[in-house]
Amino acid sequence: MAKNDLAMIKAENERLVTEVERLKHRLREDITRTQAGVRLDLNLEKGRMREESSKQELKMKEVDTRIEQEIANLKTNIQASKATTLQYLVGFGMSIFVLFFFFGGDDGFSDRILFQSPVALPFSWPT
Repeated sequence: MAKNDLAMIKAENERLVTEVERLKHRLREDITRTQAGVRLDLNLEKGRMREESSKQELKMKEVDTRIEQEIANLKTNIQASKATTLQYLVGFGMSIFVLFFFFGGDDGFSDRILFQSPVALPFSWPT
C-alpha cells in the first residue's frame, strides 16, 4: 500500500508540475500579448501626437505667412503714403515759391517777367 500511495503522490506531483508549467506558459503568453497591445497603443498615440503636431506646425506657418503678407502690405502702403505726401509737399512748395517769386517781391522783377516777354506775343499784356 505504501508503494501505491507513493505512486499516487508521484503521479499527483507530475500532474501539478505539468499544470504549473502550463500556467507559466499561459502567463507568459498573456504578458507578451499585453505588452504587444500596450506597444501598439503607444505607437498609435505617438502617431496621433505627430499628426497633431504637424497640423499645429502647418497652422503656425500659415499664420506666419499671413503676418508677413500683412507686414509687406503695410510697408507698401506706407511707402505709397510717403510718396504721395512728398508729391503734395513738393507741389505745395513749388506753388508757394511761384507765388512768392512772381507776386511777392517789391523790386518789380515780377512785373518785368510778366509784362516784358522776350518772345513776341500775338497780343500785348495790359500795363
